[in-house]
Amino acid sequence: MVLNKLDILSKMAYFAKCKKNAITHILEFLIPLNDEQSIMMNVFYNAYFTYWLGLVDYLIKDISFIKQKDIENLVGSEDNYYYLRNLRNAVIHRAEDLANKGTVINNTNIITPFSPEDVMDQSGKKKYQPSLFVFQAINPDF
Repeated sequence: MVLNKLDILSKMAYFAKCKKNAITHILEFLIPLNDEQSIMMNVFYNAYFTYWLGLVDYLIKDISFIKQKDIENLVGSEDNYYYLRNLRNAVIHRAEDLANKGTVINNTNIITPFSPEDVMDQSGKKKYQPSLFVFQAINPDF
């Protein structure tokens, strides 16, 4: 399949806009969260991880533009990459509740995403723990 550069850029922009839209909404939630807000925040987490890793998969698998190692370097390590991938699976497939694990930014009532200390792979056999760098990935400009 021959890919047009404009098509590639258009798809990359789509993934990036969807991801940015999701994290922008996440960062608008203020504490305390009611049940509806908690659900909506988790829906936006779902979208954020879906589009972030969708872009990664597109660049690696669909068009071979970058290698997985490039993403691992971007997020700090291979373990961080698999942590993010398995965190996405936990949010989407196992209803990991990140909204109620948030932390408050600098004594304000703004919630920042706070990921679990570790996540299991889908088989439940391997556990991934991130370095602190991973939390910087949950950022509107990343």
